Amino acid sequence: MIVKRFENIVDRLEEKTAVKTSAGDVSYRELDGRANRVAHEIIRCGGKSVALLFEHGAGMIVGLMGALKAGALYVPMDRNYPRQRLEYMLQHSEASIILTNRENLELASLLAQKSPTIPAIVDIEAIDASTPRSRPGSDENGDRLAYILYTSGSTGKPKGVLQNHRNIIYYIDNMTERFNITESDRMTLFSALGHDAAVMDIFGSLLTGATLCPYDVTKGLADYDVIRWLNDEKITIWHSVPTVYRYFVDLMRGHEEFPELRHILLGGEEVRESDVRIFKRFFKSNTTFVNMYGMSESSLNSFWMVNHDDSQKNVSLGVPLNKTTLMVISENGDILEDIGVGEIVVASDHVALGYWRDGQQGPEAFSEDDELGKLYWTGDLGRLTAEGDIQFIGRKDMQVKIRGFRVELLEIETLLLESGHVKEAVVTLKQSDRKEPVLCAYYVPRNKVEASDLKEYIANFLPDYMVPAAFVEMEKMPLTATNKVDRQALPDPVLSPRKEREAAALEGEAEIQLAGIWADVLNIDAGTLDAYTSFFEVGGHSLNATVLVGKIGKVFNVKVELSAILERPALRDMANTIKSSSAGEETYPRLEPDPLNTHEPFPLTDVQMAYLMGRDSRFELGGISTHVYIEIPTTLKIPRLNDALNKLIERHPMLRTIIMEDGRQKILEKIPR
Repeated sequence: MIVKRFENIVDRLEEKTAVKTSAGDVSYRELDGRANRVAHEIIRCGGKSVALLFEHGAGMIVGLMGALKAGALYVPMDRNYPRQRLEYMLQHSEASIILTNRENLELASLLAQKSPTIPAIVDIEAIDASTPRSRPGSDENGDRLAYILYTSGSTGKPKGVLQNHRNIIYYIDNMTERFNITESDRMTLFSALGHDAAVMDIFGSLLTGATLCPYDVTKGLADYDVIRWLNDEKITIWHSVPTVYRYFVDLMRGHEEFPELRHILLGGEEVRESDVRIFKRFFKSNTTFVNMYGMSESSLNSFWMVNHDDSQKNVSLGVPLNKTTLMVISENGDILEDIGVGEIVVASDHVALGYWRDGQQGPEAFSEDDELGKLYWTGDLGRLTAEGDIQFIGRKDMQVKIRGFRVELLEIETLLLESGHVKEAVVTLKQSDRKEPVLCAYYVPRNKVEASDLKEYIANFLPDYMVPAAFVEMEKMPLTATNKVDRQALPDPVLSPRKEREAAALEGEAEIQLAGIWADVLNIDAGTLDAYTSFFEVGGHSLNATVLVGKIGKVFNVKVELSAILERPALRDMANTIKSSSAGEETYPRLEPDPLNTHEPFPLTDVQMAYLMGRDSRFELGGISTHVYIEIPTTLKIPRLNDALNKLIERHPMLRTIIMEDGRQKILEKIPR
């Protein structure tokens, strides 16, 4: 169903841009052709479940569509996750192929070696040139599985959410109708491929003929460039988690205008009334603000929309999709008809199919009702108001949201206990001084152990958003009258470095200035920092690290890569990085492969241009190139020699390069015969 609809769009809008990245534009025709080649290779390898390992860009879209065209399901894998987590996802999903590219090939090889089944690795940039670009033919069975999305699980291991083609189409149709998405729209893609929001963005764009514009927030949400990008790309639909939206508006100066922007869609975590006030302050009447309520198990349940001129009202979950019902169920199992609080339950035939290879959690979350049909018990607490609206008020279980990602606190607690150094562990959600949710771990040690060692241990297994910002050692846990841990009585953590080492005073202007920048970004006291404080000890994470990069650039007038911050997070190390960057060291532009435009014309290098001029008598220096012709007697079989040379040419693209009449060069897809 998805493939057929996409191919219909391709046939109608062949040369229109499907994906727009900093590396270039990819037309619908080109995306279709490259996805077809990937599909043929997957079919050749016999893949039914395909792991996708890519950076945030056009390559992952090619791989995703190729997997679906091959009739396989895809399993997104975030290359920034710890190795152990990726290994578990690969093994648990039973993926038989890792689809990747040259940039991620080394990691793919390491993961494959750890898997008992040793899946095949397909580099989409190295698929044989003879592989056809024709459509392989697709199964239009809507019940065919489309993906497994892994999210945090209470058992200590991530769980895989299953979804099929029919249900994805249902969600996209509702989204398209509600926001009138057409081929003239240009949609953001901020979310990682493994996040359910990416499902809505990718298919909401490609199945309507719109243009998808991926933007890697881990690299670029650090300065005013994202605002320029929004206007330069003429973005019409912004979709992100509220945290990214808040970082975005923090960059604004009040004079910006976004004439093309029609909708700001926020979802994945709680939307605050302050988000609405900010919207009305910075955005004009042509833009609509939307709270989208959904989760991995039911991608989209409802919309709450606010226009610029609407009077301020409490944020709610809004109006459900067609053929979807939202209910608030009391502790007694009754559907609330009047004011009250209970669990939010989704009634829809289009919720997820369950959890992959998990017979324990599925029955708790999914059920059937004779009248209402399929039910998904969200675990969210909702308040039913007198007006009949449902307001989100929190979680009823051990699950929270951090920067749009679902986090099972029990998964973190389980890992701490498995370290062997901890007798008791409790992880809670607190608010930082910037009113951002942060995780805090409380533990009773089994033996002498430093908090930094525990943090390093769990960082080997969990993505950075699941690593607590603070670790608090306890002599014993506070208990309630029923002998349960009294989470309300746990002390507030101090988001400052633990004095587990001898403090080292700041030295030099760079360290002092940098400490001030940290204090501004993290809203902490600069006086609590010393030279060896780690950025991540005091509340830093990958998202606000991008803001830090931008501020460093403005204050020190240097370009510092985010990777340098993540690899050397201590304040003194960071200051030394800044010094070396400003010491006049020669830097080179980052070279990135652009496989999607391999066969498009591109400029000659200066050396090539010089040789071209030397071959052309029309130029003043023309006709001066040197040629050598040599005859060598040989007993070689000439046909075999020709075959060998042709295979060599097939292997090396530059041997298939021609110079065009307009002075550009082009790599031919096939060897001229």
